[in-house]
Amino acid sequence: MAMLFDVELDAVVEEDLQYQNEITEHAVEDGEEIADHVRRRPRKLQLTVTIAGADWETRYDRLRELTDEREVGEYVGVTVWENVVIESLASSHTAKIVNGVQLNITLTQVQVARVETRTFIAPDPIAPVPDQGAVPETQPVDRGLQQPEVQEIDEETADSWLVSLGRAVGFLPPKEGEVA
Repeated sequence: MAMLFDVELDAVVEEDLQYQNEITEHAVEDGEEIADHVRRRPRKLQLTVTIAGADWETRYDRLRELTDEREVGEYVGVTVWENVVIESLASSHTAKIVNGVQLNITLTQVQVARVETRTFIAPDPIAPVPDQGAVPETQPVDRGLQQPEVQEIDEETADSWLVSLGRAVGFLPPKEGEVA
């Protein structure tokens, strides 16, 4: 007798285990392919089971409910699998099983990510530090990018000495408003 989650399975006809990897392949210039990475695919377990008896409908409804709710549980049969989800559930009503049903169930093993919440307490910037009695500095206010301040330039001293020499000798024209 096997158990899937909290449901008793009367007869497990077959357990088919699948271990698969995904291998990436890329073509290189000479026409061959190279495989450069292997990633493990989720493990799958395919079951062919029979549930029968007076309460078979209740157990069948519970399996359908577990499929819809996407619950994570365990399977205990010939092998024990933890963290499984019912990927598919197919039923078959035949004349061979009078008071029950035959099921084909695919279980997939999943890795459950856990959310962890942490609380960080920042020190109060106004309260003094108990041991030292000093007030911590506040962070500077970020004012973003700004234009540099414009400085007034004296035009008489703005010319380089070379330009001034060129004007004095007569190679360059005089400034506007100046007499040569």
